[in-house]
Amino acid sequence: MVKPFVGTWDTQWVSQDNRVQGSATLTVTESTVSQSSELVLNGFWDAPDMRPGTVHGKLSGNTWHGEWWLSPTQRGEFTFTLEGDGKFQGTYTDLNRPALKSEIWNGVLIRKHVPV
Repeated sequence: MVKPFVGTWDTQWVSQDNRVQGSATLTVTESTVSQSSELVLNGFWDAPDMRPGTVHGKLSGNTWHGEWWLSPTQRGEFTFTLEGDGKFQGTYTDLNRPALKSEIWNGVLIRKHVPV
């Protein structure tokens, strides 16, 4: 069975005033770590002029919620919700800048990963 979000995504970070702040390719896999009956997903993103980042979190229905990291001191939280086939709408926060509102992080599916 193909899991939601498992695949490669073309994503964009968008400010609250709708300006694109950056883009990245996000690759998502199912975690090999089992936590009760919940599905755990891992991912990493690669963006131009930025070091790679990591995401990790739990899937509940069509929503994936967890944490992102660029380094031990640069991290935050994210929530992605599938919107139809091949798109997600999401938000992220930066735990180093708690005064800022959550920003937008959206994605379009490039390729589904199918188990062998």
